[in-house]
Amino acid sequence: MMRQADDFAVLIAFALAFWCYAVHAGPAEEQREENLRRMARIQNATALAAPKAPSAAYAMQIALAVRKSIHLDTEIKGNPEAVVRIETASDGRILNHNLVQSSGVVEWDTSVLQAIVRTERLPLEPNEALPKVIVFHFRPNE
Repeated sequence: MMRQADDFAVLIAFALAFWCYAVHAGPAEEQREENLRRMARIQNATALAAPKAPSAAYAMQIALAVRKSIHLDTEIKGNPEAVVRIETASDGRILNHNLVQSSGVVEWDTSVLQAIVRTERLPLEPNEALPKVIVFHFRPNE
C-alpha cells in the first residue's frame, strides 16, 4: 500500500509540475514565437532594402571609365596599389573621392586621383544599380 501511495504522490507532483509549466510557459512561448515572426519581418525588409551589387562586367566597365583617364609620365617600379573611395550620385556623377590607402608612390596616387577628377561621371547601365560608394584598387600594371 505504501508503494502505491508513493507512486500516487509522484504522479500528483508530476501533474502539478506540468500544470505549472503549462500555465507559465504558454505566454512565454507565444512571446518567443512573436519575436521570431518579428525577426523574420526585419530580415526580409533588410534583404529587400539592401542594394544589389553590380555585375562583374559592370564593375569592370566602371573601373575602365576611370582607368582610361590615368595619365602617367613616369615609369613606376613594381605594381603598387592605390585604394580610392568614390561617392556617386544616382546619375553617375562623382560627388566625392579620397585616397583610402596610398600606394607609397606619390606619382601613382596623384595620377589616380586626377583621373577620377577628369572622369566626372561613371557609366550607367539600364539593369544595373550604380553603388553610392565604390572602393577601387588601382595598380599600374593591371
